[in-house]
Amino acid sequence: DGQKMGNDARDNQRGVDVADGAAFNMYGGSITRDINHNRSSNNGGGVYVSQNATFTMYAGSISYNEIVPSDSNNGEGGGVYVAEKATFVMKGGSIDHNKAKSKGGGVYLEGRLDLFNGAVISGNEAGTGGGVYIGSTGYADPAHTENEIGSAVFNMSGGTIKNNSASGTYGEGGGVYVDNGTLTLGDNA
Repeated sequence: DGQKMGNDARDNQRGVDVADGAAFNMYGGSITRDINHNRSSNNGGGVYVSQNATFTMYAGSISYNEIVPSDSNNGEGGGVYVAEKATFVMKGGSIDHNKAKSKGGGVYLEGRLDLFNGAVISGNEAGTGGGVYIGSTGYADPAHTENEIGSAVFNMSGGTIKNNSASGTYGEGGGVYVDNGTLTLGDNA
């Protein structure tokens, strides 16, 4: 069983920060707040996945993390923030009871998310997209084809998204909110 991590991340620090081009594999344990809290004044309270980085979650939990808004940031991705051109593969484990004032209580997605059987996203809260928010910065890289520019991709071939809530003015997307991107549901979703 892994270690419990708790951090007070008010200055761009989080429970885990996966740097540009790096890979992080989570086989168990938890990234959760404790007495000190995993609280970030920027994006990604529990885990931040930078551009060109990969996060694969096999088991464990990312829970009770929170984005504390600052004057310049509304707070996105209470549990996990996936930057554009980053990849998050969730094969198991849970993302639960995380909060973001703005978007993506469980996961804020600008890159790619693949969700498989055994993965659970539940009990998260945000203004929009309580479980998962699918959006994009609109960044365009001339080296990529049109299908790869500025659009997030969420493939859900299995897993569970339940009991999440959107508490914003319009309360949009308690489970999943698709702003700019693609959501594909497979036969086991």
